[in-house]
Amino acid sequence: MGFFRIDFSPLLCPRSIHSLLSNPVIMVVYYQLAGKQVGSHVLAMGVLGSLFGGVYLATRGGSQPKQAAPPIQASSKDEETFIQDFLKQVNGSEEKKTGH
Repeated sequence: MGFFRIDFSPLLCPRSIHSLLSNPVIMVVYYQLAGKQVGSHVLAMGVLGSLFGGVYLATRGGSQPKQAAPPIQASSKDEETFIQDFLKQVNGSEEKKTGH
């Protein structure tokens, strides 16, 4: 017994119109995967969903990189706060000049 098994029994043609109306033909092929019967339509939806999901994840781009600031090497906490405030003030005045 292989991993895949195709069951074509639902595709057998009925002999007359009366039997066609009383016993409708089911147009689904079932595959046996890992011991369970899975319909062909379920396999198709799974393949298409994983394909489009993979394309979406691959093409959505990454997050914006964070601006890396050089480390502040201050001798005291007061000096570090002074440098940070000064950098904020300088960066704020540049943004006002450029209009961004």
